Amino acid sequence: MVEKTSLLDVPLEVRARMDSWSALSMGAMYSHYFFGIAGVAAAIISAATGGTLGKALAAFSAICFAVLSFVQPDRKYLKFSRAWSILDVAALRYRYGEATLSELMDALNCGEQMITEFEHDTQPRASSKPQTHI
Repeated sequence: MVEKTSLLDVPLEVRARMDSWSALSMGAMYSHYFFGIAGVAAAIISAATGGTLGKALAAFSAICFAVLSFVQPDRKYLKFSRAWSILDVAALRYRYGEATLSELMDALNCGEQMITEFEHDTQPRASSKPQTHI
């Protein structure tokens, strides 16, 4: 005989955060691939065609790679997908009664901290060495 399990609903605030992190990670992943593939394709076509079209494609390629370098969608994907993964597992355990609400909130907090630390790690750090001018 199969035992029926009463599923618990994940709180709406937690579900909203999961959906948000999932959407942000997917958007970052698609951006990463779009700008990377478009930049490479534009550079290849630019080299093959030359002329005015080639110059325009070369400029487009440079813009694509500038966006990749500045926005760093690959890093955004990593931080949001890792946070989502932690919260998703905790939500699944909560739904099946294997985790408490407190444990679910701890996972939410852990995901938030992971995102914050990831952002902090990407910021340029000032050198601790005194500057000397020669």
